[in-house]
Amino acid sequence: MKKRHSQSYTGRLGLFLALLFLMLLCAGCSRKGVIKIPFSYQSGAQDEESYLYYSDSFFDNPSTQYNPSLATASLSFAIASFSSTKESEYTHRYQNIEAVLEKTGFTDLYVNEDYTKKPEADTLGVVIARKALGSKTLVMVGIRGANYESEWASNVTIGDGIDSVSSAYHQGFYEASEIILAALKSYVESRNLSGELMLWMHGYSRAGASCNLAAGRLDEYLRDGATFLGEGVSLKREDFYAYCFEAPRGVVYDESRYPKSELFSNIFCIVNQNDPVPKVVMDAFSFTRYGREIILPDTLTDADFAATLKKLKAEYG
Repeated sequence: MKKRHSQSYTGRLGLFLALLFLMLLCAGCSRKGVIKIPFSYQSGAQDEESYLYYSDSFFDNPSTQYNPSLATASLSFAIASFSSTKESEYTHRYQNIEAVLEKTGFTDLYVNEDYTKKPEADTLGVVIARKALGSKTLVMVGIRGANYESEWASNVTIGDGIDSVSSAYHQGFYEASEIILAALKSYVESRNLSGELMLWMHGYSRAGASCNLAAGRLDEYLRDGATFLGEGVSLKREDFYAYCFEAPRGVVYDESRYPKSELFSNIFCIVNQNDPVPKVVMDAFSFTRYGREIILPDTLTDADFAATLKKLKAEYG
């Protein structure tokens, strides 16, 4: 089921429209310095063209405040992080997100080894870049969330429930989060970054689940005062932004962890209830997602859906 989902994107326009609907409901969202940028993203057997909107002002407010403008930007960056179809070789399939980063002022691009070779069952493509925002450094983490071939196999590696990792997390997504956190730590240390950091993570589908676990685990590091990213840098939770789209569930409720607590209020999971993928792994098995969930509107949840859809279509047009 997951493989079929990862190759079909007829629902992506619906996701864009629904997020635009949420943006229309947002009163007073900052539009300062917003730029419109053409970008490419992988869709099925080809790359499609669209536009994204970005502004440094999207990070003016604390991460615990849901920002629909930042959500739409996060979705655009997340799908730009998909593996491009523009070339047959694997060495430069991150070219779509590379182009977006250049156009939005990010520099010092890092691409992990997994993103430059043929995907395998447990690999994960990760790209990282940075830019200065005032006295702070904003670090962006993009994750390959589609056209990942054999990587989809780890979606069904739930774990055996015996060792500590498998009993607390979905094993496949946990191992993917390890790749993200290792790449982030290596980036900060190899660039000798110092001072205050801001962090922006995003991901779609498998990448959304992997991003969700990485963000939740990093929030726990921050709570415990662990210097995970090194002694020379500091990161506050209000400067750590995580947006996860259509993410499967990957963390288990237990006595020591409540993934919906205020600790994880900087993590947002945008979910379409008509998509079966976010229902995996089922909550009947005590699996959930870190952070807060934004449920996209549909005919069952919105009594005025027809009227709001009409308004949305007019705005989109």
